[in-house]
Amino acid sequence: MVTDKLLLIACKQSYKKHPKLKGYDCRKINIKNDSCTIYFNDDNIIISFAGTNDMLDVLEDIKFIKTKTKYGKVHKGFNDVYLDLEIYVQGVLHNLYSNKPKSIYITGHSLGGAVALLCSINFVYRNMVKKVVTFGCPRVGDRKWKTIYNKTTKFTTIRYVHGGDIITKIPKLFYYHVGEYKHIPRKTKTKNYWGFIRDFFVRKVNNIKDHDINNYIKDF
Repeated sequence: MVTDKLLLIACKQSYKKHPKLKGYDCRKINIKNDSCTIYFNDDNIIISFAGTNDMLDVLEDIKFIKTKTKYGKVHKGFNDVYLDLEIYVQGVLHNLYSNKPKSIYITGHSLGGAVALLCSINFVYRNMVKKVVTFGCPRVGDRKWKTIYNKTTKFTTIRYVHGGDIITKIPKLFYYHVGEYKHIPRKTKTKNYWGFIRDFFVRKVNNIKDHDINNYIKDF
């Protein structure tokens, strides 16, 4: 059974040079600085897009330039990553599908979550997609993108947010989330500091830590 927890573990493994997932074979695709891991067995395929290992890189990725697509305007940086990986992902899927149809699950953490959403709506095997699950995903596109995605996709889309994950709150200006929102509470209690200024900075630090995929797994 493909659970959301299994998809989260698949996301963490996708950051590794040699990913592994119990019960699945895998193929890793590396293009430029972007990567995707495809896990597969006799019944299921999991497509997992990796984000970035460096929080500063994530913040740099969150720019406000949009590009036009048939589904509305989306973040140009995220779309560029998807386009770099698209042909290779579909090539691997074509080979896997030549044997037996399988159920497809698409997932990703951080920037990888944004790429997962773009992949799912453009996917050539879209009718076989059962579920899309993102973790710590930033906002991807404009209001038209949100409307078309939510109205035209037949599969379930869930976005998980851990604590006050800062990356899920950006870009702010005219960017929107899609799918069903689910919150993962932060289980680790933080110390109470005296003074508004100190509390403000403690919250900011915690919101950055909340984005770490290890903390997603720990509190899931």
